[in-house]
Amino acid sequence: MVNLNNEEIKRILDIYELGSLQSIKQIRGGHVNYNFDLKTSKGSFIIQIIGDEFNEWKEEKLKLQFKLLNLLKKKNFLYEIPVPLKNRYGKYLFKIGKKYLWIYKKIEGRLYKNYNFNHFKETAKCLATYHNFIKNFRCNNKDFFDFEWLFEKYSEMRRINPKNKLDILMLKNLDFFEHILEKISEIDFTKTKFVLTHSDFSNDNLIFKKGKLKGLIDFDNIQLAPVEKDIAIAVKRCNYLTRGFNKKKLNLFLKEYKRYSLLPSIDEKLIIPLLVKDNCSLFWWFYSGMKKESDREKRYKALSETIKETKRLVKLLRWNSDN
Repeated sequence: MVNLNNEEIKRILDIYELGSLQSIKQIRGGHVNYNFDLKTSKGSFIIQIIGDEFNEWKEEKLKLQFKLLNLLKKKNFLYEIPVPLKNRYGKYLFKIGKKYLWIYKKIEGRLYKNYNFNHFKETAKCLATYHNFIKNFRCNNKDFFDFEWLFEKYSEMRRINPKNKLDILMLKNLDFFEHILEKISEIDFTKTKFVLTHSDFSNDNLIFKKGKLKGLIDFDNIQLAPVEKDIAIAVKRCNYLTRGFNKKKLNLFLKEYKRYSLLPSIDEKLIIPLLVKDNCSLFWWFYSGMKKESDREKRYKALSETIKETKRLVKLLRWNSDN
């Protein structure tokens, strides 16, 4: 558990010039970072403490995130976003003890666990709008082509000596995921449009007020990737009609998305392969990367659901272990 003591809170208020403290409480949820709802004499803010190891890769990823958020603000993006605040040193990030953190103004509203049709349409409109605003954003991010890195992680997992049901489940399905990852790595994704995808359009990151989509948060997973990736993940992770992906949801989403998108045509054949690719990463992450204390008991269920879903998607692609 990561927390902030009274001295750290006072230091943060001073460094970011946020006035006097009124209240602070930790926000439940989130699989990596630790978020705090802060109210001061100057307004309401969110403190985000970085949950990942703060290494060179993470630092560069945060710089890219802040650059994107500031660009969206400058271009008057139509939805509220978590624009980082500068502290008195002119920096966004601040280190206090061993913790790295940043702060943004809180976006008022609510999250919906399940969407109705209008919520789902609003999500498609928001994603199309986001893609329009960032379609010419340039960066050198190469995280999408992480096949070698993931194969190495799978090799490490193969050396595990099973001690519990999570280990057994992982090892039982590792061959399947290695084979599927090999097939995904053979696809030429470069013929489609690459954009800096949000990569987590979901019920957890879309803030509504009075039934209208108001804000988009959590740009932690941004990645230069096929535009179809954002569409695939939005359809999968937005709980409308059913949890997960199905073609009816996809068709409804695309119909609304295309009303607002200025991008070239979408290659719908890439949607399911991109979901499978994402699940190949989740197979590793739910086993090895899901380290937050509040999530440890959820790993087996999350891994089981990912395995089941991936096998269903592979059937839709008509792949099997022999081809």
